[in-house]
Amino acid sequence: MTDTTTAFIDVLMCTYRRPELLVKALDGIERAAAKVGKVRVVVVDNDAQQSAREPARLWASSGSLAVTYLTQPLQNISLTRNVALDNATAQWIALIDDDEVPDENWLSSLLETAARYEADVVFAPVIAEFDNGAPEWARQGTLFQRKRFPTGTVIPLKENRTSNVLMRGERLSRDAFRFDPELGLSGGEDSEFFARLDEAGYRMVWCDEACVREWTPLSRTTKTWVLKRAFRIGSVEAYNQRRFQRFGRASLEMIKAAIFMIRGTVLALCWAPVSPPRAVFAMWQVAFGAGVFYGIFAGPYLAYRTVTSDVSRR
Repeated sequence: MTDTTTAFIDVLMCTYRRPELLVKALDGIERAAAKVGKVRVVVVDNDAQQSAREPARLWASSGSLAVTYLTQPLQNISLTRNVALDNATAQWIALIDDDEVPDENWLSSLLETAARYEADVVFAPVIAEFDNGAPEWARQGTLFQRKRFPTGTVIPLKENRTSNVLMRGERLSRDAFRFDPELGLSGGEDSEFFARLDEAGYRMVWCDEACVREWTPLSRTTKTWVLKRAFRIGSVEAYNQRRFQRFGRASLEMIKAAIFMIRGTVLALCWAPVSPPRAVFAMWQVAFGAGVFYGIFAGPYLAYRTVTSDVSRR
């Protein structure tokens, strides 16, 4: 069993040109750390200009937690995540994004769930919070509010991601799993990473009490942003099927994609006058299906080829 009051945890956070959000995330981590044992925060800055160095230093000078600041200047989220993993030494490793603020029981709930269900990986909810002026289809729909499960549920691979997760550091260090740099500009490196952990027999469960709250700017609550993201996700999933020579699965994905595109087009037209959230979700399916065909024949869509403030979030 894990004693939450003595557990040693490294909290890993990648960041890119979001100093104010970084400080809010650190404040939240500090509050959550009060309920567990020793906590260290590893901040990896993906900005070659090291824009997070001074905010991290100032926070550490007055905060109660040890902060290790590192840089990874090449624009590649996988390489940035790998620098964080290379510098993790604790028995437990928690991952959180720089635009997320955890609840006070975040770390204690993750540890308790890991102990109760003998888990190697524990995923938990990311709750979207919106700026004033966000459209109702974004607030009410399912595109931003991710699916939740009862605590202890062994969750499907498609729900795995790095934005709120606890991993058994001792096992991860021994097995030396790392994120794939080939997916560092397309995204999808998290789902591919956890798929390999699943194949290696890692037990992955859900903790519904360990919430983090994610700031969702107005720039992301546009139909253009949502559809580009759907296209990218579809392209990465299909590309991985082709890359690992899963040709049977790739063929099945193409069939499903065609159905998604046809059904999504019809539903979008039907729902548009009466239910904008459902209409946008139907459009999401069309874009996802188109992305699958792109991924099969052209490879992953490189959404992060240019420098943007979204590099640190997938």
